Parts: sequence; C-alpha cells; structure tokens
Amino acid sequence: LAALVGTGLCGGFTTFSTAMVEVIRPLPPGLSASARRRARWERAGWTLLMVLAAVLCYAAGAWLGLTSWR
Repeated sequence: LAALVGTGLCGGFTTFSTAMVEVIRPLPPGLSASARRRARWERAGWTLLMVLAAVLCYAAGAWLGLTSWR
C-alpha cells in the first residue's frame, strides 16, 4: 500500500509538472527586458520545483515500498 501511495504521488506531481509546462503561454509583447528575464527565471524555477517534487515522491514511494516488505 505504501508503494502505491508513493507511486500515486509521483504520478500526480509528474502529471502536474507536465501540464504546467504545456500550458505556459508565450510572454506578452511589450515587456521590458528585465520583466522578460524575471518571467523566464520564474518559469524555470517552478518547472524545476515540480521536477524535484516528482523525484522526491518517487524516491519516497520506492523507499516505503522497500521498507514495508521487511
């Protein structure tokens, strides 16, 4: 059961991060260079955060799956 929960969390975060990446719209025209740069870093940060969350949930699910069978 613990492994299934971990796998479910991993799948949920992976799906969320994939959906988030796919729905990013192009930056609106007329933004200043600093605003464009800030928006790009913000998007990269959120994407990295979602990938990190997916990896951590996968690792937690694998660890729980391994320890629950002992």
